[in-house]
Amino acid sequence: MRALFTFSMLTAAIFASHMVDLDEMGHKEFMAFIAANGRNYKNVEEMATRRQIFDKAKEVIMDLNTTIKGVSFKVNHFADMTQEEKEQMRKAGETLLESTYMHFEEGKKDQASTKDHRR
Repeated sequence: MRALFTFSMLTAAIFASHMVDLDEMGHKEFMAFIAANGRNYKNVEEMATRRQIFDKAKEVIMDLNTTIKGVSFKVNHFADMTQEEKEQMRKAGETLLESTYMHFEEGKKDQASTKDHRR
């Protein structure tokens, strides 16, 4: 019985040390993400919240990579953003795209639409 208890304690200690290693690896990855994307969080609480979002995004990416074959998903600059923030960026991007489209007066043709670009 004592040997079983010792074995259990040793197993728990090894498991705990690997959990610390995994957390340290996750921390390093998150810090690299912050540096690569120029993130500046207001305070430690926001950083902790963003880390949770980042970790959840990594879980989703890992799940996608194991379930969908032939495609590889990676962490990108959206990994620490909430769904609402992503939606706001999408809407802002649409507005930007709409404002950069060329608008022509009806009845006037622009030169690009009349040129045959296949040659």
